[in-house]
Amino acid sequence: MNTLSSRPDAVRAFLTAGVAAVLCTGTAAPAHAASIAPAPAPAAEVCAPGSGTQIFKSSNGYTRALAKLCAKPVALPGGGKAVEATLEARFQYYWGLAWHPEKAGACSVTGTFEKRRYSGGAPTFDDLGGSCGEDGVFRDTVRFPASADRYVIYAGAHKNGGYWAKNTKDSAAQDHNTNYIHIKGLAVAVTVP
Repeated sequence: MNTLSSRPDAVRAFLTAGVAAVLCTGTAAPAHAASIAPAPAPAAEVCAPGSGTQIFKSSNGYTRALAKLCAKPVALPGGGKAVEATLEARFQYYWGLAWHPEKAGACSVTGTFEKRRYSGGAPTFDDLGGSCGEDGVFRDTVRFPASADRYVIYAGAHKNGGYWAKNTKDSAAQDHNTNYIHIKGLAVAVTVP
C-alpha cells in the first residue's frame, strides 16, 4: 500500500505547503509559515536500477550473486564533500532443488569502483575486495572526494571459491565454471549538491 506516511518526501512537501493546516483546522496556514524553511532533507541514497534483483551466475548456473550498487553524497569533516558508494552482493549456491547462502569466508571477491564526472573527464578508481560474510553477503564501501557536480559510479567484481569449490573434486576448469561469477555493468548516477 502506497500511503503518504510511507513516503517521507511526500509528507514533507505536503506539510511545507501548509495544506495540513487547511485540512486540520479549515483555515489557511499562518502568513509566517512561508518564512519558516523546512529542515534540509538528508542526502538520498540512489541505487542502480534493478539493484538487489540483478542476478549474475556462474557459467554452469550452480552459483549466483544478487547484486546491488548504491551511492550517495556525504559531507566530510572540515566542509569537504564526497560520494560514498557501496557494492553489496548476496552469494548463493544451488543444491537439493534450492538456493543456499554461501558460508562466511567461503569465497573471495575482488574488483573495482570507478567514479566519473557526468560531463566527462578522467575517471577515479578504487579497489574493492574481501570475502563472503554472514549469509553469503559481501559488502564494500568507498568514499571518493567530490565537488558539487553529477557523477556516475560503476562497480565490477569477480567471485571465486564457495561451496562447490570445497565439496567437489572437479578439474580446475570445471571448478572455474561452477564457482566463478563476474559481476559487471552496475552503474548509478548521483548528484553532489
